[in-house]
Amino acid sequence: MKQKIEKYMLECIVFVCGAAIMVLELIAARVLSPYVGSSNIIWTSIIGVILISMSLGYWYGGKLADKNPKRNLLSNIILLSALFTSIIPLLEVSVVKKLALLIPNLGIVAILCSLLVFAIPSFLLATISPYAIRLKEASKENIGKVSGNLSAFSTLGSIVGTFLSGFVLIPNMGVKSIILSLSILLFLLAIFIYEEKTRKYCIAVFVLLLCMLGFFFAGNYLFTLENPDIILDTDSEYSRIWVTRQEINGKSYQMLQVDTGLESYIDEETKQMGAKYLEYYDLFECFNKEANHTLLIGGAAYTYPRHYLDKYPEKTMDVVEIDSQMTKLAKEYFGLQDSPRLRNLSSRWKNLFKCM
Repeated sequence: MKQKIEKYMLECIVFVCGAAIMVLELIAARVLSPYVGSSNIIWTSIIGVILISMSLGYWYGGKLADKNPKRNLLSNIILLSALFTSIIPLLEVSVVKKLALLIPNLGIVAILCSLLVFAIPSFLLATISPYAIRLKEASKENIGKVSGNLSAFSTLGSIVGTFLSGFVLIPNMGVKSIILSLSILLFLLAIFIYEEKTRKYCIAVFVLLLCMLGFFFAGNYLFTLENPDIILDTDSEYSRIWVTRQEINGKSYQMLQVDTGLESYIDEETKQMGAKYLEYYDLFECFNKEANHTLLIGGAAYTYPRHYLDKYPEKTMDVVEIDSQMTKLAKEYFGLQDSPRLRNLSSRWKNLFKCM
């Protein structure tokens, strides 16, 4: 068993590191979205910066491998990538938030934020593949096969990382938990492949682990400290969502923010919807006084559906909200209650999209 692990160790390493790069790319959009949005400009900046970082990583990894092909050095590179991954929450508050306030140009701020937060871990992870090829000690006769096999494993890891993070990890764990888990995974992988675990090495990696945890939790603490108005920071399948409490003109409002957009808010004292323009929806009575059933596309925090059910006790409503997390948050934070007169079609709507 041990021999098999040793035999395929490098394949496993490039697989995990390939997956880690794609996980970083996908969570990058969630890290930036509350400050700069999630438009095409943001995605272009993220993808472009990570591709540049990977290109430089491939180049430097090959150069370093020819100069110093040692397994322990490969382990140290992975340790560094774990360290710089753990710093992401701290950089979100100290870099992304401040740059978003200072720089008015969306393209420039997106590129700078992507560079400062995600370029280094992407660069380090990209050095792994060419370094692993060199460590495989291929002969001139089979270097093509070895290179192709390891590249395939790296790409396969990227595919798994893409689908796993997009479909499973982000909606169920959230970005911050993913960052911590990914950092620890890379940390453990690096320790596993290190050859001579002396006492000095064990002390060094223990200190590094404390630094990683310190950076991560310091980032979370600083986020809470600088955003006292944020009650909840969570992720759904579709977006990063904040529930906030803010004072405006002497009144306290509870708000639902998706990326940079304010979706819904209620007056905390009266529990009524704060966005008065929604009351214009009631003008449907002017066109059809006998309408007893209404369809609303998009529920968000369900502020209007609550208003509608209170004002028209004889009427019913269907709400199509594709993000089921919105419905959950509306019940937990915005006073939505189950009612036989309110039917939520989110799960049916999602199934309809899957069938199309």
